[in-house]
Amino acid sequence: MTDSPATIISGTDNNAQANTWAGSNVQQGDQAGGTQVEPIVGFFVYETLPPQLRAVGRVYFENAQLIVNTLPRTAERTVALRKLLESRDSAFRALQQR
Repeated sequence: MTDSPATIISGTDNNAQANTWAGSNVQQGDQAGGTQVEPIVGFFVYETLPPQLRAVGRVYFENAQLIVNTLPRTAERTVALRKLLESRDSAFRALQQR
């Protein structure tokens, strides 16, 4: 699959969402119709990773996308994203120890 991170997260090719996701924030509509910013998701972008880390990075990116798109914005969602980021970092270290 060759979708860009922006296409994966939004399901569209909307340039505003693409630029926001590829940067340090992602904007998603909240249930009230407003927009929210989730800064931590910028750490899950995988396209700039070294080739040996991209496949694993993409899996974590897709999981972060799922969390942001399906769970309400709460403190627990933030914890879930933070722990996912910790897990990703551990997976990267495991790959480098091979």
